[in-house]
Amino acid sequence: RRAHRKRPPKNKRNKGNMCATPRDSHILPHLLNQEEIDQMFASPEDHAQRMASEKEQRENDDEPTEKDKPPLRPIRILEGMAASGLRAIRYARELTDVGCVVANDLDPSAIEAIKRNKEFNAAHSGDAKAQMEKVICAGQDV
Repeated sequence: RRAHRKRPPKNKRNKGNMCATPRDSHILPHLLNQEEIDQMFASPEDHAQRMASEKEQRENDDEPTEKDKPPLRPIRILEGMAASGLRAIRYARELTDVGCVVANDLDPSAIEAIKRNKEFNAAHSGDAKAQMEKVICAGQDV
């Protein structure tokens, strides 16, 4: 006869509540302010009502709000062991916010292949030529 071990009780979550963390937890005041705690423990109906009122307020707001974010710098990509450079060329052609793509390989034949592929792709149109100017061939240790 095997001895039966008692299983620990299942974790009973508060069904219907937005949060399973106890409201009287001593950690919450250190992490959140009182308004955030109240939002965390709001019922689904209260949450839906608050979201609806915020949406209505945004729709009724006549002045568009400007965000004080600095403009993003163009992305710079380094493709190591580029081989033929096809991935670097694809990045330059498909990503609009790319500043430059450095296609790097130590093999001199790979650098020649990158240059050939770059010239081939630039010959298609003026836009393609402008995109291919973003691809920089490099044959050095980075």
